[in-house]
Amino acid sequence: MTSAYGDMGTKQGIRGLENGVAIGGKFRVFTGDGTPSATFSAKEIGDLYLDYTNAVLYIAGATGTGSWTAYAGLSSLTGPTTLTASAAAGLLFSGTITKGIDFSGGTFTQGAANACMAYGDINTTKNLTPTDSIVSFQCNITSVADSGTSGDQTIGATYFRTACSTAHQPNHQLATCMVRVKVAKNIWDAYGVQSHLSFGTVTVETTGAYAHLTAISGKVTFDTTTVTKGWVTAGLFIIEGAGTCSQRCHGVSIVEEAGSTGAQSLLHLNTDVGTTPYLSLAGADGTGKSIYTHTAPPTITGTFMILVNGAARYIPFASAE
Repeated sequence: MTSAYGDMGTKQGIRGLENGVAIGGKFRVFTGDGTPSATFSAKEIGDLYLDYTNAVLYIAGATGTGSWTAYAGLSSLTGPTTLTASAAAGLLFSGTITKGIDFSGGTFTQGAANACMAYGDINTTKNLTPTDSIVSFQCNITSVADSGTSGDQTIGATYFRTACSTAHQPNHQLATCMVRVKVAKNIWDAYGVQSHLSFGTVTVETTGAYAHLTAISGKVTFDTTTVTKGWVTAGLFIIEGAGTCSQRCHGVSIVEEAGSTGAQSLLHLNTDVGTTPYLSLAGADGTGKSIYTHTAPPTITGTFMILVNGAARYIPFASAE
């Protein structure tokens, strides 16, 4: 291509264009028809070459020839990319986005420490010295108006799903979300998972009379499946280990804070089947054990209240076996 600055050939710097752009420092941008050949030499690391025919941008990873990495169509990365500059937003999206980052077209390298996104990994922690609160991954959305469409529109911040096919897989464990917290020294407090459901100052009601407003939900759906081995639970809580705890330690703790007035009971058990026992107790039976079966009536020292179909009833308790 010939310009007022002379014939620069099919590959030329912007400075060589008749209406070129002067770029300060050593940074250069080249344009050309087709890919940069192996003989086209980058002058500095970070030089750019634009194939204006195919709309492909190349960046030089080193000076010389053969160091060009293509960003196909300005949308696909064909080589590893490292962002080293400090920035308020490393990747900033604007406009209408269907999938900001989509890994579905790639082949995931398997292994416990490999991940689509990582900040530390399952084997190697990311050590930090906090000077403020740290919340590594965040999503905060607010629905500001009804969709106006009758149905079941869910507003969710995250969605995770793990499944197995109908193929026999006796060596696999499925776990959709694996959360771990380790306390190695004194700490203010610690939660494996912390969920808060809060209400504002206005009256709230659900569309359905029996819809739920709950901080934590667990559900098992049987459909037509037959489970012949294994424990099936909608919630499982386990305490294990030979260590000791001199403070309160409970498998499940339900606490009503002072000043609270909304609760009707601390534990609600409901069965629409009508024949399912409300409690199942299993353990060693005998004197000094959790269960002691005997005929001698103990001395009753008090009662505690329960609700049976909404009516107050009282269960006696004894001070001895």
